[in-house]
Parts: sequence; structure tokens; C-alpha cells
Amino acid sequence: MKKILRVLSVLGILLTQIGCSREIADDTEFKLYYYNALLSVGEDFISKPSYIGQTPHSFEIYGITHDGQVYYNPKLDGALTEKSHFYVNPETGAFSVNQTKDMKTGIYSVSMKCISDGVEYSYPDLFIVKLNKPKVE
Repeated sequence: MKKILRVLSVLGILLTQIGCSREIADDTEFKLYYYNALLSVGEDFISKPSYIGQTPHSFEIYGITHDGQVYYNPKLDGALTEKSHFYVNPETGAFSVNQTKDMKTGIYSVSMKCISDGVEYSYPDLFIVKLNKPKVE
């Protein structure tokens, strides 16, 4: 029994040494992150991006769905403005949801793109906004 335990101990040490690396490498060139939003009708929301890599710019929303159906298509609906329900600041990437009191409840999925270090990155369904019925107080 002692012999088996010794063999298992040696095997465990060897596997630990082989499986572990002292260096942690992240080969991600660029990645964009936003917090998702859970809102009630009537509430507004602003979120600033975080990212890995070079500072992004030229942010643009290129599509929004509501409960799986097309809600916004820039080719059909034109450009979004600060007065739109959804807006992203093209330079800072600050994303906002405004004037929700006349929006339908449900799940909105926002697809966005930006440029970092001369490369355009597209993120389908990057940002999820769940809009609930107004809170009853």
C-alpha cells in the first residue's frame, strides 16, 4: 500500500509540474466589454466600455434586435442620434439607453463595431438590455 501511495505522490507532482506554466500569456489583440443592463420602463442607462488592447474609437451601433426581431437597421432607419432610444458616442464609446417610457418591454440586443489600432472589430449582440415593466411602488 505504501508503494502505491509513493507512486501516486510522484505521479501527482510530475503532472502538476507538467500542467502548470509560470508564464500567463494573453494573445488577445483587442477585446471590447460592456456591462449588460436590466432596466424598468422609464429608467435611463449609461455604460462606458472597457477593453484590452489599443484605445478604440469610431464606435457605431450596426444593429439592434428586440426579442429576436429586427428593431434597428442603419441602412433602413438611418443614423442614431443622442435623442434616439439607443446611442453610442462615436469617440468615447459611452453607450446610453434613453427615453424608455415609450419602449416595449423585452430583451434588446445591441451589435456594435469600433476601430482599434487601425483594425475594425465587430461584436454582434455585444450589449443586452432587458427592459421590464415599470416598478410599482
